[in-house]
Amino acid sequence: ATTLAINIAGTLARLGRPVVLVDLDLQLGAVPVSLNVRPERSLAEICREVDKARGAPLQTGLDRHASGLSFLAQGDRIEEIAEVTSDRLPRLFEALGRTYPYVVLDGMRDFGDHAVTAMDLAHMVLLVVTQDVPAVRAAGRALRLFRRLGFGPDRVRIVLNRYVKNAPVTLDA
Repeated sequence: ATTLAINIAGTLARLGRPVVLVDLDLQLGAVPVSLNVRPERSLAEICREVDKARGAPLQTGLDRHASGLSFLAQGDRIEEIAEVTSDRLPRLFEALGRTYPYVVLDGMRDFGDHAVTAMDLAHMVLLVVTQDVPAVRAAGRALRLFRRLGFGPDRVRIVLNRYVKNAPVTLDA
């Protein structure tokens, strides 16, 4: 999922679209590791800045990869994790949306407060699945939860990662 998020955001950046990639896995986010960078700024720091700005645009830039992709991750600053609360996320994404028409999120591996808040704000949710029995069963459970949360097929898309013609689970399944 992280590789797909990075590639989607990277492709948008290469096409000249303003995009930011946000890693919401606050403890073990893989975006900085995958990009081989150490974040200078943290999600908590940006949340504090957004709170102080009270609706004004962000005053300082986000981290950027050499490819031109902007990203935001908590990094190793785990002592600040408690500051990234789900009630701060709407203001954060609103502020990011003023500069970046495309905000790609990674790191939502559960249905916790952060993930549900982010999905409530999302225009589209991509559910990444592979062709193995545990992944398909987990995707089925996730789709049932999405429906219970009010996310219909207009907002949720399934992305099959690594199609294998002779896999134990067929594409139809």
